[in-house]
Amino acid sequence: HYALQETGVDYEMVTAFDNNSVANQCYVHNFGLKPTSTNLEHLAISYFSKLDADCWLLSPPCQPYTRGGKCMDDEDPRAAALLHLVNVLAGIKKPPRWIFVENVLNFESSRSRRRLVEVLAERGYRVEEFLISPKDPWAERMQEDPMPVKDDYIIKSLSEVLGPAPEGAIPKIREFMRPEGVDPAYLVPDKYIMGYVNYKHDIAKPDGIKSTTFTKAYGSNYIIGTGSFLQTERLDLQYEPDDKTILPTLGLRFFTPYEIALLHALPVEGATTTDVKLKHKFSFPPNSTTAQQYRLLGNSLNVRVVSRILSHLLLPRLDFK
Repeated sequence: HYALQETGVDYEMVTAFDNNSVANQCYVHNFGLKPTSTNLEHLAISYFSKLDADCWLLSPPCQPYTRGGKCMDDEDPRAAALLHLVNVLAGIKKPPRWIFVENVLNFESSRSRRRLVEVLAERGYRVEEFLISPKDPWAERMQEDPMPVKDDYIIKSLSEVLGPAPEGAIPKIREFMRPEGVDPAYLVPDKYIMGYVNYKHDIAKPDGIKSTTFTKAYGSNYIIGTGSFLQTERLDLQYEPDDKTILPTLGLRFFTPYEIALLHALPVEGATTTDVKLKHKFSFPPNSTTAQQYRLLGNSLNVRVVSRILSHLLLPRLDFK
């Protein structure tokens, strides 16, 4: 929704879907629209026909495909909603004009994706796919993740369709740092960083431009692969990230929820993230806990990147305003 808003396209949101109550509270808080919490696989084709939406924006569960899971693909119950929508797409009389699907590494080689592409071809859609590298300047502040080999359909780089990014397009971490970060509550306890043998923690610096992906477990005592720590002291020191004599002296802290929101290019209240005049800004509901905020962000993605893809695909072809 925020990415669509950032394109500047004139749109009307018909409805939203999510069965996570905390996510729905956050959505209502920011957009004033209550999402439908019914599981999509329980909704008939006639339901979607009545919606008569021009565009579907889909972000289905990543667990069936993610490297950290069992990779059960279409046999995972959490893939049911996407597969049902594929069947709806195959049978609906008036399909949407545009469909956007976002997912994780490995989705591009999944049976679920293969079935989706087959139905898209049957219904006459032109397919464009992007495997986006965080090193692409157009991606701006995507988190670091390795990318797979190209597929026949797949365009790997945003630069291939958007042209070269402007000089200095990637801002430094310090531009996303917020005053609440000085709260001692965000300091990483020594026991979190000292209890792992031969594990190299990912540590971001204020003058750096990289961070790893933040997952929904970030901020908890489960720290392996959940996101970067931010170094706040001894910034000129050269060290190994598994040196336990040095780590406790670096002032390591967690990124705050609002800092991660800014890294995701969410239009945080009081922060300028785009030149487009935005109707909806972002803030967390006042009654949400820090743990809930981290979990919401771990299921989020970069608004700016999605907005650029939507702009590329929508704006040259709009004739319905």
